[in-house]
Amino acid sequence: MKRAILLGAITILCIWGFAASNVYASIIVDGNLGDWGVTPGAYGASDWVPNSGIIYTVEDQHGDISTFLGPGYGGQKFDAEAMYGFSENGYIYGAIVTGFPENGYSTGGIDYYAGDILFNLGPGAQYGLETTGANAGKLYKNPSWNTSPYWGGITDPTTMKDGTGEYIGLVDEFVYLHTYVGAGDSNDHWVMEMKIPESYFGSDWDKGGIVHWTETCGNDAIDLQIPDPTQTPEPATVSLLGMGLFGVAGLLRKKKR
Repeated sequence: MKRAILLGAITILCIWGFAASNVYASIIVDGNLGDWGVTPGAYGASDWVPNSGIIYTVEDQHGDISTFLGPGYGGQKFDAEAMYGFSENGYIYGAIVTGFPENGYSTGGIDYYAGDILFNLGPGAQYGLETTGANAGKLYKNPSWNTSPYWGGITDPTTMKDGTGEYIGLVDEFVYLHTYVGAGDSNDHWVMEMKIPESYFGSDWDKGGIVHWTETCGNDAIDLQIPDPTQTPEPATVSLLGMGLFGVAGLLRKKKR
């Protein structure tokens, strides 16, 4: 029994070590999430679960404009569907899947636009990434934010206010593309994909926090929890634990003699 427990523990360590050393050099920021292990599609054809080591949240929904999203209606056109992220080798990779077009959407005589991405890393450490227009891909620290006139602020904030915040820089790569084109609005998927130098956030990234996105109407929103890196065992710690287990194995062998 003791040997079985020990071997099981060692196996878990090997699996953890493989996941921790997995290099995502194959990620290409092109709006296609196949290299993430994700294939948004029609109903049962969809695969929203990414490769191991990627944090994510999924809230997929299909339907026409009369479909309720919570808190508002809008169906696929206003649906915030999924968000993915991981950091490696000094870069942060992220992806957001939505049914909302890059150039916005008009209904009922009102124009609505895609919101900016909020990185809420704690007090005094809020960052905003512009998603559309000539400034798409620009990152700012502590900007002021616009809010939606609907839903009592449940899905706020929406977009950054022009001229506010400290300009940090243009991220290495950012796209907002109509990658997955379905049969009609109910199957369309737009993808925002990005590669950001971790240094742009300084030590703030080590605090953990939340990444948030919605549209200017706020009919739907999606949030991704960023884990606090200080709560994740470092590879060196795992190596020490492994050495300890091998030491225990030696003691067990001595006892048998």
